[in-house]
Amino acid sequence: MDAIVRRAYNAAYAGSTMPAAVELKVSRGSKVLYNLSHTVAELDIRENETLNVELPRTMEPMRDDGVLDTLRRFLRVSAGELGDGEVTFISVACFDNNHGWDSIIRQQCPVQLLRYCVNNGIDLNIILIDPAFADSSLKYPQIYDQQEWRLLSQEDDGKVRQYSYTPSVSAGACDVWLTVFSASLSEFSMELRDKGKIIAGLSMPEMFAVLQSSTITRSCLICGCFAFPELNARQYFTLGASEVIKGTGFAVNPP
Repeated sequence: MDAIVRRAYNAAYAGSTMPAAVELKVSRGSKVLYNLSHTVAELDIRENETLNVELPRTMEPMRDDGVLDTLRRFLRVSAGELGDGEVTFISVACFDNNHGWDSIIRQQCPVQLLRYCVNNGIDLNIILIDPAFADSSLKYPQIYDQQEWRLLSQEDDGKVRQYSYTPSVSAGACDVWLTVFSASLSEFSMELRDKGKIIAGLSMPEMFAVLQSSTITRSCLICGCFAFPELNARQYFTLGASEVIKGTGFAVNPP
C-alpha cells in the first residue's frame, strides 16, 4: 500500500517530498487504513476502488496558482452577477476515476438538480474543481463527454474550460453552464474543511451573502464534495431559498 500511495502522490505533486506515512490519513470509504505496510491483497482492495489520501494541512501542496486566480475571479463574477433565478453548484474533488455514470452524475451534474432548473426556468451555474481535469493521460469519461454538452471556451492550456448544455438552450428553458477548473484546493480534506465554505481562500457565505436576502426566492448555492454515494452533511453546505434547495434534491444544510 505504501508504494501505491507514494506513486499517486509523486504523480500528483512531482518534485515534492511525500510526508511520512504516519502523517497521512488514508481511507477506504468510511474506514481509515492505519497500516500502509499491508498489501492490497491483505486489505482486499479491488480494481477501480477509490482510496482517499488526506495530507497534513500545513504540508498540502498548492498547484496551478494561475488557475486558482482565474477561479477566484470567476467566483467573484458569479456572485456579483447573481440574480433571482439562478442555482450555483460547486463540486470539489469531482473528477471521476472510472466509477460509472452514477458517480459522474452525482458529482458533476445531479439529475434532479438539472431537471429542476430546466423545468422551472432557473439558470444553472456548475463549477467543477479538481486537478485531474487537465491530465490528458486519464481517459475516463466525464459529464461533459456526453453529446449534450458543447465546449464554449478554454484557457490556460485547457485547465479552464466552459461548456453549455445545449438541450436547455435550444428549448429556451434556461442557461446551463459548466465550468471546469483544474486546480488543487488547500481547503480540501476528507471532511472538506468548514463544509466547503472556504474555496480558494474565499468565503462563500460572505461572497454569496445576497442569497440571504428576503427578496431572493429562486436562487441558491450548493457547495461541497459529493464523491460518496451517501451524501455526508459534513461535506457540503447550502445557502439561499429553501424551496429551491429542496427542489434540486438536496437537504437544506445547515437546517
